[in-house]
Amino acid sequence: MHLVAESASIDLSLDGKNASIKQISEHVQISTNLSYTPELKAYRCDVTSKEQVKDTWRMIIKDLGQVDVIVTATGIVQNFAAEDYPYDR
Repeated sequence: MHLVAESASIDLSLDGKNASIKQISEHVQISTNLSYTPELKAYRCDVTSKEQVKDTWRMIIKDLGQVDVIVTATGIVQNFAAEDYPYDR
């Protein structure tokens, strides 16, 4: 069995994300007997722009298809539920 994992990484800068993807790819370790190929893609998006978020989401769905898991980590901590976070912040 050959397993393919696809991941999208989003940041303000593609340069930073491409460097992160390179580092992640070099350090992926799977402790199974499965053949594993990570497919990591970088996207640029200013998450304070609702339109950029929508456009980036459309690109991710087009490129990768179904999304099974979303992990968000912006390094900013404020007391809002993710789905209620104001776009202007």
